[in-house]
Amino acid sequence: MRLVVAFVYAIFIWVLCAFHLAQAEPITADWQTDSWFSLLESLSGPTVLEGAHAHGSWGTKIGFGGSQYRLSKEVPHSALIYNDKTQNKETLFVPRVYLTKGTPIGIDFGLQYATGENRMFTLAGGYMQWSFYQELAMPALAIRTSFTELQGIESTRFQAVHPELLTSYGFLRYFEIYGGVGGLYSQAAYDDSQDQQLTLLPDSLAPPPAASATRIRASGRAGLQITLGSPFFSATAEYFTQGDNPVWSGKLAIGI
Repeated sequence: MRLVVAFVYAIFIWVLCAFHLAQAEPITADWQTDSWFSLLESLSGPTVLEGAHAHGSWGTKIGFGGSQYRLSKEVPHSALIYNDKTQNKETLFVPRVYLTKGTPIGIDFGLQYATGENRMFTLAGGYMQWSFYQELAMPALAIRTSFTELQGIESTRFQAVHPELLTSYGFLRYFEIYGGVGGLYSQAAYDDSQDQQLTLLPDSLAPPPAASATRIRASGRAGLQITLGSPFFSATAEYFTQGDNPVWSGKLAIGI
């Protein structure tokens, strides 16, 4: 019965995303702006760095970590991340804070907060996860839905909803591997028509003054969590990908 309910829930999420996508305007971005939107999608990808197991009624976990992103030198929008727009960096590290709280019915809730270099932007979000299958010595299964919003990036608005199906398996007492697949539904808009900060670039590099996009991208993640001091300390490493923007993330956490 739980598998049937989980399947119906997953179909509902996908239908809801597809309905919103059908109502949206078509993508108007050029390749540079499209790459910028893809970077924003990657920023919203790492959500909790946890597996499919439920934390239970006593479960509370606080974590500190961050994610490493790759920047494209050919995308002028990347300069919006920094105070000094002449910087030419190839990677971006974003520190994050995580909070997870379990319940007695197998549903977890959580929050995350991140800030960019020089505090040029902030990312805030939350998630709900239902662990619909958990048995001793068997892989756990869960459905997770997360929401993230970026603020502070000049001339840019971005929101994303991310439904996923996850599985995880613990072994040798201190280790847990997990993975998941899902769809990243995002809405992004860029408007530099007033500021004219990027349109002064040479014609070969200048993006259009305004663009918007609404789309669904397939995504996947895989991670390893190691319990350092049972049951209170843990370390997690995760690889997340959507499109051609891989993200490496890590977290140190305390809690159960």
